[in-house]
Amino acid sequence: MARSDKHLPVPPAPPRLARERATLGAEELELLDDRPEITEVALSGDALAGRDLSGSSWQDVEATDLDLSGATLEHASLMDVAFTRSDLANVALRGSAIVRASFVHGRTLGFGIADGRMQDVTFDETQLDLANFRFAKLACVVFRGCRMHEADFSSAELKSVVFDHCDLSGADFSRATFERCEMRGCTLDRAKGMVSFAGISMPWPDVIDLAPLLAAAVGIHVLEGEGHDPAEP
Repeated sequence: MARSDKHLPVPPAPPRLARERATLGAEELELLDDRPEITEVALSGDALAGRDLSGSSWQDVEATDLDLSGATLEHASLMDVAFTRSDLANVALRGSAIVRASFVHGRTLGFGIADGRMQDVTFDETQLDLANFRFAKLACVVFRGCRMHEADFSSAELKSVVFDHCDLSGADFSRATFERCEMRGCTLDRAKGMVSFAGISMPWPDVIDLAPLLAAAVGIHVLEGEGHDPAEP
């Protein structure tokens, strides 16, 4: 039976990137103001690692092999940006907005956007262990082939969010809300807050595989030796 469109996630819109853009070198990046406007540029290198760029504005930015690890971008705006093979480990984005963005083959352990907003964002084969999405609002976001050990989605609001073959071992979904979301082929060992999964669609084989975890989440005790073959009367 086909699902109603009201249950289908809305796919994310891709970043709107110009065909040509200037390239900022290491010296230019080191001279950026504390609250820069980074627009229509290509970035790489490690000149921004550990920098405090809170309140900065990023638009039409293509970053390849960029090292932003340990940087602070609280209350920043990132719109129409693409990060490829970039290091965003422990980047602090509390209260920031990320709109129309892609992260591909990245290292984003400890990525933190608590109290922030993400819309039209894709993460492809990206490490997101210990990522912090607490109280964040996510809309039209896809996590595809990502490792997300102990990611924290507690009290987050998720609309049209897809987890496709992600490892969510130890992730925390306590008090999170879901609307038009999907999970496919995900690992959820030791995950917390699965009782909040109303609003998520899953393929039937996934539901069967996750039955023991879902039962434990809602407090169902499974009786040993009480199996029943549905084909039997």
